Amino acid sequence: MAEKRSLYEGDFDVNSNNNKDPDTGERKGNFYGHKTNGEESDARDENCCQSLGRFCCPKISILQFTVIISIIEIVIFIITCSVYGLSNSDFLAPDTRGISWGWSDVKKIRNEYQIWRFFTPTVLHGHLEHIVGNLVG
Repeated sequence: MAEKRSLYEGDFDVNSNNNKDPDTGERKGNFYGHKTNGEESDARDENCCQSLGRFCCPKISILQFTVIISIIEIVIFIITCSVYGLSNSDFLAPDTRGISWGWSDVKKIRNEYQIWRFFTPTVLHGHLEHIVGNLVG
């Protein structure tokens, strides 16, 4: 008589070939990578902190990181130029009202808990020469 398992795997016959996916050949219902017949598990051997580290800090090259940051800076520059228009003081400079939501203001950080003001000044640019200098340099 065939052995029945029902914990995490659904009710199916372990020794039957009808329980296998026809495309991949894997058993259906094996959600957690556990093997039921003494085989070694397919699960990665890592703890919670290692798993979180792999999720939050993927391995990318310095070139990929630079391209991602450059794209973010360009998008933020276009948004700040589009919100309130351009300033008349510099060539392609956003109006100061457009970038005032992100520049560093210690009083607003401390009193109004606007924590994003720690990070947003790194992607805000005052005019076209400023962003071109940062992207090229």
